[in-house]
Amino acid sequence: MSALVKRKNGNLMRSVQRIVCHLAILYITMMAFPATANDPEDPDSYNLLPDLVSLTVTPSEAVMLVGEKLQLSLIATYSDGSMRDVTTSDDTFYDPGNDVVEIEETGRIIALSSGTELISARYGWKLNLALVWVDVTVVDPLDTDGDGVPNDVELAPWP
Repeated sequence: MSALVKRKNGNLMRSVQRIVCHLAILYITMMAFPATANDPEDPDSYNLLPDLVSLTVTPSEAVMLVGEKLQLSLIATYSDGSMRDVTTSDDTFYDPGNDVVEIEETGRIIALSSGTELISARYGWKLNLALVWVDVTVVDPLDTDGDGVPNDVELAPWP
C-alpha cells in the first residue's frame, strides 16, 4: 500500500472514531435527560428553579432616635411558596446617601440625623429583580428646655 492510501485510511479512522465518540456522548445525554422531562407542550415538565416572586423587608417603617441602631431583614418569596432570608446576600441594601441613616452590608441601620430616608433593598438575578423601600424617620431626642441636652439625660437619676 502506498503512503498516501495509509494516510487517508488513518484520517478516515480518526474521523470515524470522533463520530462514534460524539454519538456515545449524545446517547448518554439523552438517557440522562429524557425528552419527556422537557416536553414543549407541557410547561410544567421543565425542571426549573422557582422564580423570585416578592421581597419583604421588616420592619417596613421605623421611627428612630439619633444614634439608635436597627436590624432590617429581607425575606425572598418564590413561586413554589418557599421563603428564604437573604438579608446578608451581596448588594442587598442601598442608601441614597442623604446622611439621615448609615446602612451596613448586614442590613443594620444607624440613625445619624433628623429626617426621612428611603432605603431600597434588592435581591435577584437577571430578569428576577425586586425592589422594596423602608421608610425611616429619624427624630432628635426630646429636649423641652432647648439647651441641646435630651430630657432623658437631664432627668436621669444620679447614682
